[in-house]
Amino acid sequence: MQIMSGSELQSFFDTFLVCAGLPPENRQALTNGEFFTDAHGTSWRLVITGEQENTTARPELVLPISVFKMHGQEILHMFALQGYLLAEMNWWLSANEKGFLKLTSTAWSNEPSETLSILDVARLIAPQIMQYIVSGKVQ
Repeated sequence: MQIMSGSELQSFFDTFLVCAGLPPENRQALTNGEFFTDAHGTSWRLVITGEQENTTARPELVLPISVFKMHGQEILHMFALQGYLLAEMNWWLSANEKGFLKLTSTAWSNEPSETLSILDVARLIAPQIMQYIVSGKVQ
């Protein structure tokens, strides 16, 4: 992975906004790590690391499941799924500060299209993750 310069970082966010279909005025919110809710009701943000000259990003998606309301089999399903997601798919399942499950990629990227592809994977697997936690099955 190559490190981004300041101008490359600005270009990254501008390109990501276009690819994600977000208006340019969302650039500051995106760089600040604020959450966005897409047309499908999915809440996500980019986690940013590094300084201006060496910044990378990875997507984080919030699942509408509160760990405070989970019990019994749901907890066992979540732990089983956590191991699988981390070992086989490079995703980390944890909870955010409000107690909702979040799905975070372990892969960092400095390419807008790659970052958006990683986010798209999260959007695709999120419904199956929620279904498995609740029922222990995936259809």
